[in-house]
Amino acid sequence: MTVIKGIRRVVVACEQSQSLTSALLSRGHEVISVDLLPGDKNLPHHQGDVVEYLESLCPGDVDDIVAFPPCTYLCKAQMWMQGRVSSRDKAVDFINYLWNYDCERVALENPVGFLNNNWLKPSQIISPHQFGDDYKKDICLWLRNFPELFTLVPFGEKHHRKVDNHCNGRMSRSQKSVIRSSWKFYPQLCNHIAESWF
Repeated sequence: MTVIKGIRRVVVACEQSQSLTSALLSRGHEVISVDLLPGDKNLPHHQGDVVEYLESLCPGDVDDIVAFPPCTYLCKAQMWMQGRVSSRDKAVDFINYLWNYDCERVALENPVGFLNNNWLKPSQIISPHQFGDDYKKDICLWLRNFPELFTLVPFGEKHHRKVDNHCNGRMSRSQKSVIRSSWKFYPQLCNHIAESWF
């Protein structure tokens, strides 16, 4: 697979932090983030349901989707909890919708969890520290027509900041309510994605 150059029309789904949106806009692409929450920055953003937004578009309006679907019911800690199977199945339906959306390329991100063994094996597992960021965290990528990311540091190399499922994994409930998107902690990874894929 090769990187497609030129101006791309990109939907960054489930991105409240707008970190990747910012990196893509700085390279001249037509980008909008979509999330149920308002965007962190004063950048193009649609506050609302991702599926409803994509359904409102005309065929050919989107070249690429990069999505960070919520892992609430898909992560290892939650996926088999009693009473949550229905919510997990709805989360998988959302993943399937994004994966099969009629556009040229799709990239999905999620931690290790239900999707790995019950949907598709990830195309690649990376960690932010491999791209120059401060944190080490297993991040799964499912890539449709995107190339794998070239990493700068071997995956197994030790790093001084280990985090659990999220950067905010050990924070208090009040802190978590303020810090909703861990990707704001990965600026180098966002820049690397923008440079490598676009």
